[in-house]
Amino acid sequence: MARKPIVKRRPRHSSWPEPECRGRRESSGLSTDERAAITAMVDRALGQAPEPPRSGLFRRRAAPQPDVVEPSEPEETVVLPRRRNSTAATDSDRRERVRRGQRARRLPLKAAVGTAYAGYLAWGLGEVAEHLAGPAGHVLVSGATAVTSGAVVAGMRFAVRHRIGLWSRRFWCSGISASVWVTAASVDGAGWGLLGTLAVGTAACSARWLRAHKVPLTTSPAPGDEAVTEDGVGGAEAIVALWAANVACRGGAVPHSLLTNQETLPLAYRWTIQTRPGTGSFDTLLNLRARIASGIRAATAKVQIEPFPEEDDSQAIFTVVTRDILAGGVGYPGPRYRNGVVPVGPYADGTGDAEVVAYDERGVYHVMASGEPGSGKSAFLEAVCLGLRSSGEWVVLYGDGDPEGGSSPVCNEFAHWADAGPDGVLAQLEAVEAAIRVRGLIKRAMTAGPDGKPVLITDPTTQRAARKLLPCPALPGIMWQLDELYRMASDPVLAEHKFGRRVEYVSRIGRKYGVALCTASQSLLVPDYFNSTPLRGYLAGRNLFAFRNANRTEAAVVNGLRIPPYALPSGGGYAYAAGGQRLAMLRAAWSEDMAAHATGLPASGLDADTQTAMAQWWPTGEPDAEGDTLRALADLEAWRAGRLTIAPDWEVPSPGTAPVMVLDDLPPLPAALGADDVVPTRTDTPGLTPNRAAVLAALEDGATSSGDIADRTGLAGPAVSKILASLADGGLAHKESHGQWTAVSERAGRR
Repeated sequence: MARKPIVKRRPRHSSWPEPECRGRRESSGLSTDERAAITAMVDRALGQAPEPPRSGLFRRRAAPQPDVVEPSEPEETVVLPRRRNSTAATDSDRRERVRRGQRARRLPLKAAVGTAYAGYLAWGLGEVAEHLAGPAGHVLVSGATAVTSGAVVAGMRFAVRHRIGLWSRRFWCSGISASVWVTAASVDGAGWGLLGTLAVGTAACSARWLRAHKVPLTTSPAPGDEAVTEDGVGGAEAIVALWAANVACRGGAVPHSLLTNQETLPLAYRWTIQTRPGTGSFDTLLNLRARIASGIRAATAKVQIEPFPEEDDSQAIFTVVTRDILAGGVGYPGPRYRNGVVPVGPYADGTGDAEVVAYDERGVYHVMASGEPGSGKSAFLEAVCLGLRSSGEWVVLYGDGDPEGGSSPVCNEFAHWADAGPDGVLAQLEAVEAAIRVRGLIKRAMTAGPDGKPVLITDPTTQRAARKLLPCPALPGIMWQLDELYRMASDPVLAEHKFGRRVEYVSRIGRKYGVALCTASQSLLVPDYFNSTPLRGYLAGRNLFAFRNANRTEAAVVNGLRIPPYALPSGGGYAYAAGGQRLAMLRAAWSEDMAAHATGLPASGLDADTQTAMAQWWPTGEPDAEGDTLRALADLEAWRAGRLTIAPDWEVPSPGTAPVMVLDDLPPLPAALGADDVVPTRTDTPGLTPNRAAVLAALEDGATSSGDIADRTGLAGPAVSKILASLADGGLAHKESHGQWTAVSERAGRR
């Protein structure tokens, strides 16, 4: 009789899954014992007790009956592994395909290296055999090499017989070629010819393999690959996911690191970076800022890393700016100053204003600004100048490297002493040096008051001399602004006077006496700072503002911070504030007419002792803006008419053309006079250029000021100043005081 199909009965255990189709035939080829064994195995896997098999092979499934729950001991809950998320599964499969493709593409290279290694090994063995048994030994080794290499190829083919598929013919071709190459190399070594043959053969045999095993491109983003949106929606989660996937992973910028303590700022997100202690520091994180920004798919300029406030160097504050409110510009609200600090513009993350710290309880600080033309340096200097002028406890000196003095009209107008060109900045340097010398005496007679400001010593037995002089209305600080510093660094007249070394000396010792420098140049690189890395370091120690510079060589390391100004947005005013080991983006406040905000500035000046020390060089009288404008217009008209020659900025006497005094054709000497009473007169000066000769003639005619000489000669004022300095170096002119000159012959005659 025909057998009825075996139908699987419904098990009692609730954990057994229901069949998908009730009427489908089930495994008719299994015996009862086999089915019982399989059921017991599944039950053991699920933690259930096995049910003994029922007798009878032709029993049909009964109608489903409700399960009767009998009281029994509580059964152990079985937790099945959770199914993978479809997105995660897809992403995992994609990564696995990438890894397989990379491994496959490395196979030809590994095969070529193995072949070369085998050839050299066989050649070495042949040389040894030849040394021991003569040429026959070498021949024997070569023959054994051919047999062995062929056997290895055959064995490898057998090992991959189930996976080689359509690559069988190419495998045999490559394998036999490799065997022949190894045998040839064993005969006489692998020279350049054989190595070239191996390289070309590898490329030819692997070309089709490499085309068939390309590494698949990313078609679906990894978890957290979503870019940070402009309004910040979903940005925090995306950044955290990207950090874990790209930055904290093995081989990432900061392996085994965590982002904790998330804060949502008005314009940014902020976390604490926790690194594994001993594996990194704040300096390391700061120098990895560009890699971190790349890992979270953000612009470098929008990533800020700051020291951890609790002085734990294994942690740092990490901020990512999500919205740029600086793009529309920042208006200048007017001069601002409070407690030694000048606000200059808001930070990009919306946490307040960047500040120039002019002084604190530790002393005064230098200021350094750099950036390409149009980046906002001059507006920054003007904001600092006006802020200090509004304080009543600072005196501002402004020296312009442009001989025409056109870098900053606002500083020219509101600084206490503004000058331009080599002659002007040299006079300011000598005055500052004199102020430092006299303040050395003042400091010995001063002590620190309750607020740290200097006061006179009244009880020498109990009061000690002040360690430093902090600015105050009674003893104002001196801020010497040097604009266009790169022009001063390349000026030969200033180089002859060792201007760079003297400025560095002022930067070293001036802070103790309330004297600070504020420089602006077009570069962060050392040549702009008289090739002095100490000077650049002193200037950037507390207040460094690096404005945009498109030149990528400007990524200089200043005081341990890598400053990349090329990463800043264009538009002017954007800068990195790198003071106090912080590197944050800001935009300087600016107005088309900043002078309109400078109303009601207090009338401040130096103390009497410092003023007396600087009086020899301090300009007399009030600045004559109207007269300067009229002279500029007159110079322009003279140049248009061809009556004015503009000399180069760095015109100096060339070698061999030094002025020569000629003593011929002197008038006869009276009998009562001796040779000691003779004052030589200059009737000819060979080697002088026409401009120098004209200036010297004006001096001998009685002109004493550079303005009078410019009017008589028709030369521009800055050119006259340079020529006077060169004449003084040649012994033909003498500087009596600031702006006052005489010819050497006239001065000797007055004696």
